[in-house]
Amino acid sequence: MAKKSSKAARTSVSKKKLAKTAETLEVAGAVTAVEGVGNVAVGAETVRVARQAAVVGAAQAAAGASNVTRGVDAMIVAERVDRISQVVKAAGVVDVGQGADMIAASDDIKTASALMGLLGADDLERGLKLARIAGEMRVASDVVAMMNMPILSALLDSRSGQLQDSATEVIVRLASVRAISNALADTGEQIHDMGRNEVAEGMARMTVAKQAERASERLAERGAELAATGVGEMEDGAATMRAARDVADEGIGEIAQGSMQLGEAEMMETTGEALAARAE
Repeated sequence: MAKKSSKAARTSVSKKKLAKTAETLEVAGAVTAVEGVGNVAVGAETVRVARQAAVVGAAQAAAGASNVTRGVDAMIVAERVDRISQVVKAAGVVDVGQGADMIAASDDIKTASALMGLLGADDLERGLKLARIAGEMRVASDVVAMMNMPILSALLDSRSGQLQDSATEVIVRLASVRAISNALADTGEQIHDMGRNEVAEGMARMTVAKQAERASERLAERGAELAATGVGEMEDGAATMRAARDVADEGIGEIAQGSMQLGEAEMMETTGEALAARAE
């Protein structure tokens, strides 16, 4: 009878322990489940934030690549504009040189025209002088003829005619020289005007070339700035995406941990229920 009473007491204590253990497991399972759900929720939010950060990083990298492309294109255009400006500048220098040569040549032509004009004046004086002498000899011939000296009169008359022809030839040649002198003067003036135009065109080209050179420098600077900005944006975007991956990994780890806790909680609750059933 005493043995039966002792065995019953031990059985009662064992059931109480099972019941308490079952309760402890169920409580621990519930707490673990709550923690697991919380970790899963936090991990999911972390992954969502990481995904958004990855999108931002990709946008930064894309914008950086676009700026790098624009910067490189701008520098290429700047180089081409610089080459064109150098060509235009060289052409302007050539035009200025040609214009200066033409102006110098026009001055030489004007000088030659002036000299011919001087020579023409001397020829006119000589022609008039020959004409006077021819007239005087004709008068002398008439006087000698009146003195019954026909041979001398004929000689004087012949010489007078020759001098008259020479004087006429000189005056006609003078007219030709004058015409040539005037033509040279007009030609010299035209060449002078052409030279001035060439110089003006050359100066205009050199001015345009200088402006293009400055524009090329500004464009190259802008291109370099865009490229540098683009490289920085690409680096920032890559860093943002790396950070997003790290955050995503952390979130995935939190989800995994929460899932494990939920599994443990389920096991503890199941075990607790089993122990509670045995304790009844």
